[in-house]
Amino acid sequence: MLVAMLLSAVLITTLMNPPELIWDGFDDQGRAIGGYVVGEPAVGALVWVMGIAALFAASVYGLVEQTRQKRIE
Repeated sequence: MLVAMLLSAVLITTLMNPPELIWDGFDDQGRAIGGYVVGEPAVGALVWVMGIAALFAASVYGLVEQTRQKRIE
């Protein structure tokens, strides 16, 4: 559960503060060129969400089974 929570925090942080790229320079005629690009969430974010959900569900089922095994013994 702890790993799922940590991965969720990383995902939320990345979505709230997307990566940025700023560049600057000059072309052959001496004009200033440059740009600013901000990353957008893509399909990979959905893969993260599905993986975190699967990890969390597996940990819950593991805890339930562990509790059940202790009651049987």
